[in-house]
Amino acid sequence: MSRRVSTKSILRNIGIRALFFSVGLAQGFVLMWTLLSRDSGFGAELQVILGLAMCVFLGVGNGASTAFRCWALLSVPSFFGKAGRHVLRALVLTLLIAGPLGNMGANGREVVRSFACGARLALNLSRTRWDLVYAPLQRVLINMRLEEAPLDDVSNEVDSAAALGRAALAEGDPGSAHSGER
Repeated sequence: MSRRVSTKSILRNIGIRALFFSVGLAQGFVLMWTLLSRDSGFGAELQVILGLAMCVFLGVGNGASTAFRCWALLSVPSFFGKAGRHVLRALVLTLLIAGPLGNMGANGREVVRSFACGARLALNLSRTRWDLVYAPLQRVLINMRLEEAPLDDVSNEVDSAAALGRAALAEGDPGSAHSGER
């Protein structure tokens, strides 16, 4: 026994599924608007993607499955009953806690960034101080090392001249103006 399905019933079935698909899209849009339009901590692009996914999910679910349609339609009035008040209370508490926690997280990131900036600034100032104070001294020491041989020659000449002067003073040089007074 084959069952013959009329075109009229097929069109009616497609029309009903299209109607429930649009109802699912509307439910998804309402949920997206109520849940994601607030400051949920998601970026704007992610909110749009999640909202469209929710709309498509509810639309396809409502259009394809009677059980899903029942679940989706029966869940809406439950938000207005005692269970809905508990869900709403949990949502409000979550949003109340999420705001200050997000603010504390942002403040913590700012404190870490500030400490890192201070450490970099101290390092840069130390390098600058080193360059300004010790670099000239280092250049002088390097130049002295490069000119060590000529300085040794000058030092030896000064020593020999001083030795001659000491010897002349020790002998009592007759050409000296002070030699007779001794």
